[in-house]
Amino acid sequence: MSGGCTLLGAAGVAPSGIQTEQLGRTTCTTFGKIGPYPRMKIVVVIPVCNEQHTLETLTEGIVAQLSEQDYRILFVDDGSTDTSYRTLLALRKTNDRIDVIKFAENSGKTRALHVAFSRIDADVVVTMDADLQDDPKELPRLLAALDEGLDLVCGWKEKRHDPLHKTLPSKFYNGLITRLFGIDIHDVNTGFKAMRGEVARSLTLYADFHRLLPVMAAQGGYRVGEIPVEHHPRRFGKSKYGFSRFYEGVRDAGRLWFGARSERFAWISVARFRIGLGVGLLLLMLGTLLSWGGVDGMVGGTLIVAGFLLASVSLTLAVVGALSRAVGSLAEEEAQWIGIEEEHVGAS
Repeated sequence: MSGGCTLLGAAGVAPSGIQTEQLGRTTCTTFGKIGPYPRMKIVVVIPVCNEQHTLETLTEGIVAQLSEQDYRILFVDDGSTDTSYRTLLALRKTNDRIDVIKFAENSGKTRALHVAFSRIDADVVVTMDADLQDDPKELPRLLAALDEGLDLVCGWKEKRHDPLHKTLPSKFYNGLITRLFGIDIHDVNTGFKAMRGEVARSLTLYADFHRLLPVMAAQGGYRVGEIPVEHHPRRFGKSKYGFSRFYEGVRDAGRLWFGARSERFAWISVARFRIGLGVGLLLLMLGTLLSWGGVDGMVGGTLIVAGFLLASVSLTLAVVGALSRAVGSLAEEEAQWIGIEEEHVGAS
């Protein structure tokens, strides 16, 4: 099945004849109806951007490792400008287990994973990069780690074959994540992961949160771990990331950290508001009765002032809590429009 679409305008209004589909907090627009994704035991999700030389070899490697499994491979072409998309369609013609989604323009890895996770129905979801640095031979080991009790397992590139401008910021970033969230993972940003389907479906992805999948899963109560995997030097093309990704990673880690705490603070503030306001109003009423009744004007006045102050402080806490909650979820509420130009899923 295939379809096409255009991007929504800045105002979020779909052109005539285009239907919109809400995926989490991201809106996609497509021509025609999106059909259900085939139910599978394992789905391998691979974002692709200008990797025309690696796709055939990568597919052969995955098929060799999963040939006895109930699996599909979902490629998400993230606005490639080379022949990657044509290569993927050619591979699909030779292997009916291959599915392809094409974005109208480059939207980023997080959007690619978000759309994929929203589509698929599987017991296990594997994510890996398309550049051949992740070795398909490690797939059975990742799957075995899930069988042993983990809900999400990261492929730790223990011996990493990348230039210093990638490895050095990565070490700082992983150290920051360990301290900030208390998650003991050497390589939280690895693109090579396996997770249970329920974990993938539980994740709300926005901004560039693809780097923080293990943290989000751990926050959701899932068991997260890692195994060392083989990593290969890049043979074709060039890296899509530079020093800017370190800034983006720190920014998103801050968003996630503050968002979780602002949510808790908001609920605490609401509880305090209700209790404080109730007690404050009670003191105001009691003080007023004592003052008007002539029983004890000084005590009554004191109670009125105390009640007024307590009610005011409670109201202030409620406002601060609501504002912190709004700030914590601001990025999540950003309108991010994804244009799915074509979608080839299931039977051809």
